[in-house]
Amino acid sequence: MRTTTTTFLRRTFVLLGAALALATGTPAMAQGKVTLTGTSGSSCDYSEMKVTPNGNIVVTCNNTVVNPSAANFALSHSSGPQFVLAPNTSSSATVTRTGGPAGEALMVTYSVSGSGCSSFGGGIMMLANSSQTVPFSVGAAGTSCLVQIGAPSGHTASPSSITFTAQSPTGGGGGGGGGGGGGGGAPSDCPAIPNTSVAGSTIVNDFQGVDQRRMGSGVIAYYPVLTPRTVASVIVEFNQTAGNTTPGGTITEFQVSRCPGSFDPPGHNIAPQCKYRNSQLQLNSLKIWTAPTGQYTSQAALPWDGNCYAPVSDGQYYVNVRWTYSFCSPEYTNGCGFNIRWIEYTSNSPF
Repeated sequence: MRTTTTTFLRRTFVLLGAALALATGTPAMAQGKVTLTGTSGSSCDYSEMKVTPNGNIVVTCNNTVVNPSAANFALSHSSGPQFVLAPNTSSSATVTRTGGPAGEALMVTYSVSGSGCSSFGGGIMMLANSSQTVPFSVGAAGTSCLVQIGAPSGHTASPSSITFTAQSPTGGGGGGGGGGGGGGGAPSDCPAIPNTSVAGSTIVNDFQGVDQRRMGSGVIAYYPVLTPRTVASVIVEFNQTAGNTTPGGTITEFQVSRCPGSFDPPGHNIAPQCKYRNSQLQLNSLKIWTAPTGQYTSQAALPWDGNCYAPVSDGQYYVNVRWTYSFCSPEYTNGCGFNIRWIEYTSNSPF
């Protein structure tokens, strides 16, 4: 893009020689760099300079960069241009800094939010011509995650935001992480995921990470049921323990179903063993059987509380989680919560 900068001849003593040449209709230079003394020392590479009949000097710059000391922070990702990712996957966006004072670190701020990811933010100190990453995860198919960056004062950010959408390559929902799911996403008769529901962080998909989940009272978070990776057992455990932001008097509820983000979806009969409700804070857990084994080939064969039959051959199952509490400290702006993790069992025992 070309821009034109105008200044008065009588205020531009450093260009007097060039102005005299231009007054005769001859360009002083075909191309070069001009310093604009009346504009805080800004400069630009110019391709043309001329004097207008009223005595003004017109400088045509080659580009819009009038302050070479400004840095730009750009956000990018390899999934473009549509920025579509597989459901329930973790990724990271790249922030690249170009230009600015050499040797001086500048802070770029970032934020992550959306219906399909945990909300958080922070800042990154970056030197010129360097790159950093911002981790994030997308949830169930149809949800989205917005990553944004902001430049410090006097600098720019462009592109400054990317919206990532979770979408199965076949158009349906995908299987869970840590071994994957079976026959696709949520059935068509499942209710739409409410705007108030949130996807649990996929950081737990490696059976080692912990989602330090915070959310408001009554909000539903949903986690895709994982399958064991290499162990002989078909059992995984959804495990919840108290954390620094856990409020007293909390009622914890789990439900396992094919429908993410909803409790008691119409038309879906959830077995009592796939429902959990308790007021204890330190340990809440539910065993989930991801395939039949031995004599345990159905929910009827697992009549014991805390043993839910959810075979991956049916398709992707989800654990829906809800906490109900009356008070959360105001300092926890994202709500109160617990720590969530997955555990693999090494034997096929219901006890």
